[in-house]
Amino acid sequence: MGNAPSESNMGEQLRCCKCYNVLPPCRSFSDFYRSTIHGRDVYVFNGGEYYRTVGHDNSYECEYCFNKPIRDQEQLRREEERRREEERKMEEEQQRAKEAEEKKRQEELNQRLEESQHQAQEQQEDQLSRDISEEHESKRRVLISHLDEFEANYDSDSDELLETLSSRFNIPVPSLSLTQLTADQLGNILSALDKLLFEDWISAPPSLSTLQHTQVFITELCALSLEMSQGLSLHSVYDHVESISQSACSVSESFLLTQALYLTLMHFFTGHGSCDSDAALIANQWAERDLSTEDLVLTEFLGTLTSSLHNVVGRASVFILKMEIQSLKLLLFTLTHLNDKESHSESTEMLLRLVQTNQWTPAEAVKLLKELIKNLYVPN
Repeated sequence: MGNAPSESNMGEQLRCCKCYNVLPPCRSFSDFYRSTIHGRDVYVFNGGEYYRTVGHDNSYECEYCFNKPIRDQEQLRREEERRREEERKMEEEQQRAKEAEEKKRQEELNQRLEESQHQAQEQQEDQLSRDISEEHESKRRVLISHLDEFEANYDSDSDELLETLSSRFNIPVPSLSLTQLTADQLGNILSALDKLLFEDWISAPPSLSTLQHTQVFITELCALSLEMSQGLSLHSVYDHVESISQSACSVSESFLLTQALYLTLMHFFTGHGSCDSDAALIANQWAERDLSTEDLVLTEFLGTLTSSLHNVVGRASVFILKMEIQSLKLLLFTLTHLNDKESHSESTEMLLRLVQTNQWTPAEAVKLLKELIKNLYVPN
């Protein structure tokens, strides 16, 4: 080596083995030393201007090329951290946007309901300022006439339904069990119920106990048509029918409820029931999960019964009856508790007030709610 390192007089042969740039000479032994850097055993020249791995002659690396792998790793690490931070912020922003959108939808729904309530209130005040039309007065008199006729027969406590069905089809009363009936016998019973409810009993109304027994009988037929087990769904349907029945204020109203139950039965028994009804569409939007069979059965039943009540009551009265309101109340309660939390209760309470003040019918309220939800929950 002499008095100076060999790197002192290599001239242009002293180059970086990676980028091939010419490196400055190292003129004194005091200008280089041996060290371990980045896990490598190297000679360090001119205070770090370039390096050479021990045992690898002529494998010089300039400072840039020597430290580049470490710089690249650090840059990748920082970029990964930055990417994760950006993803986290994006997720937070998306969550905030989702919550804001949901809040906006709810506010819009409430606003539209308030506007509808205000409009309906104005219409009601308008209507109250005029005399009742002759058509409405005529319907009211017919309703009073029917009420008097039904109340006159209230003192009859005998249960006529099973005896009537038994005598018509020559089937012993003990054999009138739903589990023992043939398909033909069941069809005959449905025809008999239709004739009783929409012909015979209109002119010769039965007792309250007969109507109540008929309601139970039809509810059992509904359960049979829906193929429900003897579980929670069946008990829930019974409980809800009993609650609505108790809200009937007279024998005539109980008769209207019995007619509505029969129409509900035929809706399901003839296969017209489907999962795209107004109540089902609302339930699927609000449930935030797949609906269980029990939830779907109860929602479909209450939705159909509410519609059927509207149909039969609308032919007899210009007023909304308590049992209609009770049916709607049970339906809205079921809808707002589908996801185990009282969501949308403010909107449904506002709708219920519209119905309780005779500004909207229950059927109109359900349809309005469905249309608002369809407009607010538009898929992205």
